Amino acid sequence: MKILTALIVFLLTSASPAFAGPRYTAAKRAADKVKSAEKDLSRKFKKLNASDKAKLKSSFKGGDADSDGVPDIIEGAIGSSSCSADSDSDGLPDGEDSFENDSDSNDDGHPDGTETQAKGSITSFADPLLTVGGKVFVVNGDTRFEGHSFSQADLQPGICVEVEGHTDGANSIADKIKREDSCD
Repeated sequence: MKILTALIVFLLTSASPAFAGPRYTAAKRAADKVKSAEKDLSRKFKKLNASDKAKLKSSFKGGDADSDGVPDIIEGAIGSSSCSADSDSDGLPDGEDSFENDSDSNDDGHPDGTETQAKGSITSFADPLLTVGGKVFVVNGDTRFEGHSFSQADLQPGICVEVEGHTDGANSIADKIKREDSCD
């Protein structure tokens, strides 16, 4: 699922939006829905107990690109890869891994409930503080930037971004900043 989403996003972002027609717009909306559904599934999966996680893994029929016993649609939600039968290199195929400890952290390894995000135009950036959508994030050396040639130097007021991060108690830390074509 992550591979399909990544491919769709790559194809859509590599096409010039200036030449985008109704097909591009419809495909972009579909890709955004897939990405949103995958995030929602991931959040819900993490709240399940180990028994329910195992049931969910085995209940889906569909593609299993790496033949590890976990359908591709579930791979991203459990944090494994549909390209590797043993995503965590522990000697067990993903389909046989235990998920006892999966419910206590999010995708970035931060405790549940500390995720934060914002999407919109940058209001201000006074290194290291970035303000987007009324939220202030600390940008540090671990912050990842996504988008063609997008970097910390491009953090200017008016630029549309999506920020995903976590709180460390007092501050919101920006884990990933993705440049967006529009602030819709």
